[in-house]
Amino acid sequence: MSATCSFSLIGRLVGTPEQKATKTGTAMAIVTISVPVNKYMTGGAFRVEHVDYEFTAFGKAADTVNALDEGTLIGVSGEIDSRVFQRGGGGSGRATSLTARDITVIELPVAAGEVNQDFSDGF
Repeated sequence: MSATCSFSLIGRLVGTPEQKATKTGTAMAIVTISVPVNKYMTGGAFRVEHVDYEFTAFGKAADTVNALDEGTLIGVSGEIDSRVFQRGGGGSGRATSLTARDITVIELPVAAGEVNQDFSDGF
């Protein structure tokens, strides 16, 4: 059983994308971004936590992300695929994968020694 739906995320690159290629030579990148999320607590207060999401990009999207540095703010949209599988020893498991179709560069990372003056977005 498999289910697919769309996703859109905005976050900063964590580390360097892992560059690979498919068997046919198509560029591929395994990428992690950090997304700030408001966690609400009792009384209406909240705190910002960062959640990491890993996704795979192919072709032009992979070429784009492979050229970026850690800390770059990007927008990513694509598909989420979730499937149930049977384990070798019995029982079932679930696997979820995110595949990027479009990557947009929003902001390059701030150079060492410089200060980002806009702290309003949580990024």
